[in-house]
Amino acid sequence: MQETTQRVAIGQEVYSPKFGIGKILRKDFVESANSEFFVVESTLNQTRIMVPVQTSTKHLRQVLSQEEALNAISTLEDTEKYTGQDFPSKKDRVKHFQKILKSVDIAETLNALKYLHGLNDKGKVEQQIFERMLDDLALELSFVMSTNQNQMNETLHKCLA
Repeated sequence: MQETTQRVAIGQEVYSPKFGIGKILRKDFVESANSEFFVVESTLNQTRIMVPVQTSTKHLRQVLSQEEALNAISTLEDTEKYTGQDFPSKKDRVKHFQKILKSVDIAETLNALKYLHGLNDKGKVEQQIFERMLDDLALELSFVMSTNQNQMNETLHKCLA
């Protein structure tokens, strides 16, 4: 699965690691910041947030298509172990995965899930990161496939088993 670097636009449904799924309603210019912002409404609780247009690809990406969602599931089902980098310490490993937790890159997230799932010496923080990544992915996939998030979470756990 390739990294998603496409631009987002008004009217699109988007994913953000900060708030989940939302829809870009409009673009506003904020004079005090001398910058344009996307106004995004969360589908979960209808709160609105503002995301700088200039850096929006770091914070938002289009919601996966159904085909991309099925590819994500297939990637997790693939029994080939993730062969990621070696880390000098557990602390460095945790920092790495905390960074990925904030990323909009789906390929990076899927690789991190496979890596964390296969860890034998996973600590409490890494387990929490793993569960949060899995929950976020389940949220998006359940939205795309119009299914229950809890059922999707169970499906993802089975894919990794």
